[in-house]
Amino acid sequence: NLEAHGGPDQAVYLYREEDYARWSQHLGNTLEWGSFGENLTVSGLTSELRVGDILRFWEASLQCSAPRVPCAKLAARLERTDFVKTFAAARRPGAYARVLSGGWLEAGMTGSLERYTGVQVDVAEVLDLWYAKSPDPVLVSRVRRSPLAERARQALDRLHGPADYLELSYAAEGGEELRRVYGGWAQSYDSDLEKLQWYKPARVVELGEQLGCPRGRALDVGCGTGWVG
Repeated sequence: NLEAHGGPDQAVYLYREEDYARWSQHLGNTLEWGSFGENLTVSGLTSELRVGDILRFWEASLQCSAPRVPCAKLAARLERTDFVKTFAAARRPGAYARVLSGGWLEAGMTGSLERYTGVQVDVAEVLDLWYAKSPDPVLVSRVRRSPLAERARQALDRLHGPADYLELSYAAEGGEELRRVYGGWAQSYDSDLEKLQWYKPARVVELGEQLGCPRGRALDVGCGTGWVG
């Protein structure tokens, strides 16, 4: 079901061995690896994963992109009808990841964790937004500025309303973050600018006609920083 699973941003699902130990204690039985549907069970990650963190295993590099949101299939797998709520409340969702560079993986391989240096958002904090009726707007803004999976970004728009991309563009720190903002803004960019009464590109075309230029189209590069050109 590619509407809910897989895709470039959610190609791999990671779960920590340390969280397995907690679940085994909570549920009163030993769980086999893969019980949560993960592709990779990793050990030695003592701190919480953040959106944007990179795990490197020799040639392969995986970047955490979103939490796993529990569904009825997980409850059925563990034969516990109440497990969706239990899993969400525990705030141990594991992490989906995108593949930055491919390579072979095998059991027992060692790897390293490279912390994301941009906006700091724990994967569990993103999961919290799925269940928050009145989320902290500061947290929502931070999450949207992180390298979040596109499907999760769209889900946030459905749950808590569309992003204020103008605000996010001013808050962006660096080119990478700004590219993500404009990537998300692309679908509604033209209509949003009309609402903001941003008519300068049209005025450029009109001025060109007055000067005798052939009828054409104006490309607004950068929403103001490039409109004269």
